Amino acid sequence: MFGFLKPGKKGDNPLNSLKNVTRWVENLPTGDIFTAQGEVVAKLVEFNQSSEDFGKARLAVLRGLDEQSREMQTSLCAQYLRNPRMSKMIETRLWTSIHALYFELARAYHAFLMHFVANPGGRKIQSQVPLITARALRALADILKWRYFHYERIDEKLWLRLHNLYRMAEFEGFAEHSLILYDGDSRRTSAREAYVRAAVLSLFGNGSLVPKQIEMIDTWLDNWSGPINCDSRFDVARHDFYLDTSAGHGLSRIRNPGENPAWRYLSSAPLRARIDEVRTFLRAVKTPATLGLGEDFRLPDGYALLDLVEAELSAPEARNRRKVDRQPRQGRWEIVRDIPSIYIVLRTEQLPASGGVRTTLTPEEILDIKLYGFVTERTRASQHHMTAGSIPEDQRALWFEVDESEQGIGFAVTGAGINWAKAGRLLAMRRQGGDDPWRIGVVRCVVASDAGQRVVGIRLLAGELECVELDQEPLLSDPLLARDGYEVLDTTHGSGNLVHALRLTDANRHALLLESARYAHARQYLIRYANASTELVQLDAVEDKGEGWLRAAYNVLAAG
Repeated sequence: MFGFLKPGKKGDNPLNSLKNVTRWVENLPTGDIFTAQGEVVAKLVEFNQSSEDFGKARLAVLRGLDEQSREMQTSLCAQYLRNPRMSKMIETRLWTSIHALYFELARAYHAFLMHFVANPGGRKIQSQVPLITARALRALADILKWRYFHYERIDEKLWLRLHNLYRMAEFEGFAEHSLILYDGDSRRTSAREAYVRAAVLSLFGNGSLVPKQIEMIDTWLDNWSGPINCDSRFDVARHDFYLDTSAGHGLSRIRNPGENPAWRYLSSAPLRARIDEVRTFLRAVKTPATLGLGEDFRLPDGYALLDLVEAELSAPEARNRRKVDRQPRQGRWEIVRDIPSIYIVLRTEQLPASGGVRTTLTPEEILDIKLYGFVTERTRASQHHMTAGSIPEDQRALWFEVDESEQGIGFAVTGAGINWAKAGRLLAMRRQGGDDPWRIGVVRCVVASDAGQRVVGIRLLAGELECVELDQEPLLSDPLLARDGYEVLDTTHGSGNLVHALRLTDANRHALLLESARYAHARQYLIRYANASTELVQLDAVEDKGEGWLRAAYNVLAAG
């Protein structure tokens, strides 16, 4: 994808002048943004490998490549964020291409700035230094953000480079210089704002949020980070976070107040005040986009994310984080992901082992007998193929447990399982080689470790689990009986298009785990249980949700 174009005449090389690069970008394939953006990356690689001088003409070429590729990059980023369930191959290719452009831009701008610092006598680009510093900081921040998306371990050098660029802006006296970063930007920014934005976002790059949530928080910070100062003097009454510009990490909470020449101090109070203000405006039915929340902000989920950001920014004494002791424990667990595969595993255990004698009928067989008087070949074939062995290999794995608590399990994951260990994913799990029942859980966080593996934290969902089938076209048997208070269902008819789901029962509370696309508030389903009983239910509020699934409460309308 990143192969170089065939070289032409020297005068036609896009990297020779701004005019050439503009003409070259205009001739890129308009119908294939992915390929066009890949060719821009290839030219940036060639640009960075060149040993030419760092003059104005060459900087103009770099700025031209940057500015004229922004629309392509924005389009690819939107495609990535709007398709969280794309195949791993497509996701990796898209992520790699987006990350590569940010990386090469940061590398190029940084080279110009280092040349500027090393040659104070020949400051040919001095007037442009504030702009390209802010752009370099923004590109480095984007690299960090996209590595959060991928649960990548952050290289300390990235943070040190970010810190050094900001300190250079301070030394040169333009850290607060307000400017338009790119044509078309709706607001002005500065090197300090770009630095603070990257710093605060680091609080949310801990592997517990999905890319769309991180992107939304980054949008808020872009709109709200203006009032946040980055001070070199410590004020115990105001500051609650600091950045160590000599260390390769992001924002840290102040635990032991004191001053350090390498530290820069931040107060989260302006951000928390802005969040309170936004809540007030939302209650007054203000449009989220006018509040700096972005076009993708939705209620009520948006409130939960605002609460999470506020909790992360709150002073230590105001925070109320539940902590549960984890005990070291080892063992291998069978892991199955996503509702269709989890359903098959549970359903298989309800069917007899091969060669056994069966004394009960399945719900599908009972329905066939009611409709036709016999079990159809289609039902027999369906049950024959519904075995644990029919689950795709990329939806089951063996994970190694490292610790456990009453509410969760920690795993060390290597191999193919890494590809689908994502925050918010629904999993079923069972200790290998035992008779324990399957447990259901949600990936809470994913953290890269030094050993080239990922540590995955699972939040367990309490309750007993069973597989059920949902029919969206049930019929009440007799309107008069229903009117008189009898709960009688005619379960002999239905759509024949049954939806696989899971039922979770905890302390007499019931909820359905189903794929997100199957949910609509007040939608009615006929639940078919393994014992052939049925219930007509109406879906209620969503209690929990993640990647491609949700847990919904429901009300029973009738039973049969």
